Amino acid sequence: MALAVFTARLLLAAILALSAWDQSRDRDRMEGVVAAYGLLPDRFVAGFAFALPLAEAAAALLLLLGNGALALGLFAMFAAAIGTNLARGRRDIDCGCGGPALLTLSPALLVRNLVLLALAVLALVPASGWTESAIAAGQALVILPFYFAANQLLANQAVLA
Repeated sequence: MALAVFTARLLLAAILALSAWDQSRDRDRMEGVVAAYGLLPDRFVAGFAFALPLAEAAAALLLLLGNGALALGLFAMFAAAIGTNLARGRRDIDCGCGGPALLTLSPALLVRNLVLLALAVLALVPASGWTESAIAAGQALVILPFYFAANQLLANQAVLA
């Protein structure tokens, strides 16, 4: 069990750190993404777009320190925002996930985020051990390219649809 917990923490930390990096590089784009979701009053959009990559970076660091609570909250928020807009019939919104693939909202993206949410729940389990940490780091490095490949497949599906 400890190995799965460490792997979940490292995988989520990498995903959140890369997303934070990508989002922080283009604040104007992030403001547009946050505004497009239509969940915040206009006066809060710029502040939220600025704070979100900081929260993701903090969650990544906390995951490495063994605390997955912020990551859990972020993934729950992301799933709720995607689900709300899908229920509204809005699929043409850039998810704002970061990375090279432009992802728009879709049921598959919601499922992806629910899987990340489940991994964040797993990351809350207490675990210790250096051997498991080293093995988990290797596993996370092997799994991470599959995450990005799945994102690219989701982006390609949106283009073909």
